Amino acid sequence: MAALAGMGISGISNALRCSSASALIELLKTTDCLTILPPVVILPLIRSGALVRLNFPVTLPGIPFGLITHRYAKLTPLENAFLAHADAGLKKMAAFIEGS
Repeated sequence: MAALAGMGISGISNALRCSSASALIELLKTTDCLTILPPVVILPLIRSGALVRLNFPVTLPGIPFGLITHRYAKLTPLENAFLAHADAGLKKMAAFIEGS
């Protein structure tokens, strides 16, 4: 509740904290509720129209993503390809989400 209050959301009379993504998605699909999730978690449901993204004026913290390697090791072609693929995919998702 404090996190929501910090974003200017107050007056919530009913709140639920859930650590199960599948349970939360079922709640979203079958009830009138609101959640804050990384869009990539529900991207297929956004694309299908089962759920919609609401524009929210607060910038939420990012989620770190990367490749763990030895500090001085040169990346292999496969590692470079993975990073390029991940970068392109994340940019494509971001563009889709911003456009929805």
